[in-house]
Order: sequence, then C-alpha cells, then structure tokens
Amino acid sequence: MSTTESGSLQLTTGEDSVVIANLTDTSFVVVWRSSEKEEGYVRYGTSKTKLDKEMIDSRDTLTNKGKYYSHYISSDRLSPNTTYYFEVHSGGKIYDKGGSKYSVTTLPTLSTAPAFDMRTGKVLNAADPSDWVVIFKIIDNDSKGTSGSSGYLATLPDAQGSWTLVIGDARSSDGSSYFLFSDDDILQGSFLGAMDKKFDFNIAQDEIQLDVNTLSGTTGSKVDLLPNYGIVGLE
Repeated sequence: MSTTESGSLQLTTGEDSVVIANLTDTSFVVVWRSSEKEEGYVRYGTSKTKLDKEMIDSRDTLTNKGKYYSHYISSDRLSPNTTYYFEVHSGGKIYDKGGSKYSVTTLPTLSTAPAFDMRTGKVLNAADPSDWVVIFKIIDNDSKGTSGSSGYLATLPDAQGSWTLVIGDARSSDGSSYFLFSDDDILQGSFLGAMDKKFDFNIAQDEIQLDVNTLSGTTGSKVDLLPNYGIVGLE
C-alpha cells in the first residue's frame, strides 16, 4: 500500500485506492488517487482481451487531459446486466489486477424511476478542492426501509469546494432495488484515499461540510462499513 503524506495527513494512493462508485444499470464511475499529479484514464470493454473503449476524467476533453491527484472517470452510457472489464492508466502505470483485469457488472433496470433526491456540501481547507473526490455510503440506522448499506456514491467538488450528491438513485447492496432510507439513517462520507477516516451525518442534513484538516485528527464511525464493497482490488 502506498501513501502520500503532508504533515500528519496520510492518504492511500495507487492501485490500493481504486474504487467503483455510482454503479447503476447504465453507468459506473472509477476513482483513485495518485501520489503525484498525473494524467489518468480507463480502458474498458466486454472482453478481457479487447479493451477497445476509453473513459476519460470528467474534467478532461478528448483533446485536453489534465494532471490530478484524485481521478474521477465516468463511463459512457452502457447496457444493463452486462459485465465490463477494465484497466486503469495512471501516469505511466497500468493497474490491471495482476493481468486479470478489473470487472464490474451493471445493475438491472428497475421498473420505477429513482427519486430526485440530492445533498449538497463543501470541502473546506483544501488548496485545490477540485482535486479531491468525496465518497459516501447510505447506512441503515433504524431498521426501517432498506437494511445494510448502499454501494459507494462519489462526487467531485468544483473549484470552490462545492459539491452535489445524488442519493435518490442509490441501490441496495445487491443492486436489486433502490435504497429506501429514513431521516434517521446515516450518510457516511470520507475522502478518497482516506477510507479509514469516516464522517457520519444524519441523512436529513443538507449543506454538509467536510474539512480536509480533520484527516490529521482522529474520527470515529458509528457503523462499520463492509470492508471490501466496491473496492476493486479486494476479493
């Protein structure tokens, strides 16, 4: 496991930081953090031996790619119930799960549309807030609605640190239904590369603030996350 450190701030980087988030029936997002600013993209396809399509960072264009610490790669529109294989290109390195390639299967299409439900917030005390990715999960806290926790939800702040997170289309852990939550449930956040530092908020709360300086302190978590859900380097 590689880490970057600034003062007492320590973040996991490289292949150990790769996470699949925002998985739906037609899309997914791949995020990771590198130890230095570098270009990043993902090559993918429906066959391990033919990764013939490319996904670029949401901040990039086909002709202009930037260099970042935190990488946020969103797929094109995909087919439901389909397995896609991919490898991560980060600077001059390729992360491909030891040659076997990463894989993700899109979810089934549900018969009803998701609720239009969002949360907003801000990243504080970051020199460049747009070079951070914020990761969330919805966690059942009252045995009402869906039990357990949702898949990972990721969002990319803007240059001022403001972010918007769509939670209405979050799915249950097996993807078979939307995650039904109540006001007493928990929206648990962390910064990419700092998955051991978790910030618990009541899901009814809006204008959620996440302070980068808090990473150097100790934070507790009311609820333990599933240790490997969505982290593609783990089995």
